[in-house]
Amino acid sequence: MIGKASAAVVLASMVVAAAAPPQRAMITRLGGRVMEDGRPIRRIVEIQLVSGSAGMIDTAYTLGGDEFEFRSVPIDLADQYFLVIQEPGYREVRQELQIGRDPFGRGNISDFGLVILYLNRIPEDVSDDSGTSDTVDVRQLAAEISEEARDAYRDALERLDEGDPEAGLESLERAVELAPDYYDALGRLGVEYLTLARYGDARRTLERAHALNANDSVLLTNLGTLHFQEGQVLEQSALDASERGIAIGSYEAAVGYLRDAARLDPNSGLVAFYLGSALYKTGAFDEAEERLLAAMDFDPRLDAARLALINVYVQQQRHEAALEQIELYLEANPDTPDREMMEQARSAIEAAAGR
Repeated sequence: MIGKASAAVVLASMVVAAAAPPQRAMITRLGGRVMEDGRPIRRIVEIQLVSGSAGMIDTAYTLGGDEFEFRSVPIDLADQYFLVIQEPGYREVRQELQIGRDPFGRGNISDFGLVILYLNRIPEDVSDDSGTSDTVDVRQLAAEISEEARDAYRDALERLDEGDPEAGLESLERAVELAPDYYDALGRLGVEYLTLARYGDARRTLERAHALNANDSVLLTNLGTLHFQEGQVLEQSALDASERGIAIGSYEAAVGYLRDAARLDPNSGLVAFYLGSALYKTGAFDEAEERLLAAMDFDPRLDAARLALINVYVQQQRHEAALEQIELYLEANPDTPDREMMEQARSAIEAAAGR
């Protein structure tokens, strides 16, 4: 297990930009992991790269595992930089990056080790006076969680980290059975059900958690994702207009939850992407475009947002805009396995545009 003594060690491979002033450089790669209770996390967490003078300059995500990575970020050597996590229910993580010139004079910046960021939960009986935490329902604070239920939850996390999802799921179900208002266990159980495409179980479980705390952007994002995936399944199997209408209803439910998530976490590229995709499915093309463009502004590496935006433009018959996005996608991903498909799409759009 990696100890907390490693927390200040950072992996960053950087080179000085050839045509830039002496104080400018480029982070070519900065990687790390996020730990919770001494174990790697298994869910989506947003990590911000923050400048002391300019604020947030880039974001990365764990995307269901514990690893994250930043690539090709320009920096000013005279500035300070921090990795920041602002996760509802946890203390803010703010870790400074020790960045300096290569001591051997080779024109490179020194390489460092692997950054480990530790999430520390805010105790249920301690209020956060920082002004950054979300509002928690009084029922969550008043919930009585037995030690047996906590043991079951800890066992579930351990089993999941060990790659035993069946045992982990069983322990999560046990924790919720022992403590029906166990918010953390409900949220994690809902995610595990969602991973297994058990949409009904996931919906009931996540909605129970939502009833305890309606101000958790991560939970709201998970609920939005659940309804979006349900909508996709229903849409693919729909045989008539009535069944397609049910699918649209799922997409509209996704929009509702994701709007709330965006209100609580307005700078999240991931939330903006999911919301834009759900809006596209409901036919709200103008707002879908706005949200997807915002997603790419928040995180330029969200290629999925660009692909979704191409679909928006195709539906609006904005052929030139769609072609521009295809070119940008192929330029950013020259070796993509989707190249043939994208080139076919480009030919079809050019034909529709009368080229």
